[in-house]
Amino acid sequence: ASVPLSIEHHPAKRDDVELRHDRLIGVLRLIDPRGPDQSSASLLAPTLAGLLSQARTLDQARVEARIDPLTGLRNRRWADESLQSEIGRAQRSGLPLAVLALDLDGLKPINDTFGHATGDAVLRHISLVFQSVLRRSDCAARVGGDEFLIILPATDRAGAERLAERILERLEDDPPIHADEPLRIGASIGSAMWREGWDADCLIAAADAAMYDDKRAGRESPGQLPKNGSETATNQRLPA
Repeated sequence: ASVPLSIEHHPAKRDDVELRHDRLIGVLRLIDPRGPDQSSASLLAPTLAGLLSQARTLDQARVEARIDPLTGLRNRRWADESLQSEIGRAQRSGLPLAVLALDLDGLKPINDTFGHATGDAVLRHISLVFQSVLRRSDCAARVGGDEFLIILPATDRAGAERLAERILERLEDDPPIHADEPLRIGASIGSAMWREGWDADCLIAAADAAMYDDKRAGRESPGQLPKNGSETATNQRLPA
């Protein structure tokens, strides 16, 4: 027998979650060879429906709290949690773990010249670039206005640097478009490898330091896309 799980026929509030009336959210299927009376289940159905609706609302809120609404990428909160989880996985498996810190070069002039709506479109374009080059196991997060963090499980230094180069190539070959004209946008990228004893903060700090080294190197060679940074020059600044 099946009992529909529908919200009660009048608006109600349970634990500050408003329940809409006349909305079917599922079916409770009862399997019993003795064919029990459905009256008790029918009485219970509205309560179960309310609990299910509340749980789904809370699940959606948890997801939205970890999503950047502009780009659809994960946000800083998610990045911190995910990176700590990946560190635990790397400790158990012995596989390498790499992180890229990326900062866009040239977004402010675009905002100043064409407006923030165009700048927002550039940020959304960046998220599409990430989707085109990342593996399903890789994760990209927007952690600041024009700052991004890319988590690369089971990736060695060479693999991380190859990915950084692919991102730079895609930005050059497939730039965002405004009024039928390409917008030139670059990026400074730093890579870092997890090492025993480091937590998420240490790994992010290493990638950030490498990214700023890359940004300085790019400014010393104007007109060229900067080479992606390396953690090597910044190791001495971080805990061993």
